Amino acid sequence: MPGLEDWEDFMVHFKKIHPDFYKNISGKFPDLSKNELKHLAFIKLGMTSSDIAKAMLVKKKA
Repeated sequence: MPGLEDWEDFMVHFKKIHPDFYKNISGKFPDLSKNELKHLAFIKLGMTSSDIAKAMLVKKKA
């Protein structure tokens, strides 16, 4: 997700599909960072490590 606008659009759609996801995760793990929450959202969607790395604009470690 290169830009903030793209991320906000993603979040709107994600919350429609999984409305309680962030509330539940944040309730159990209140100290998670925004990047960790993004990562968990991608995992919830079934994305691979390679897909997540591309979406978060990072290199996948071996």
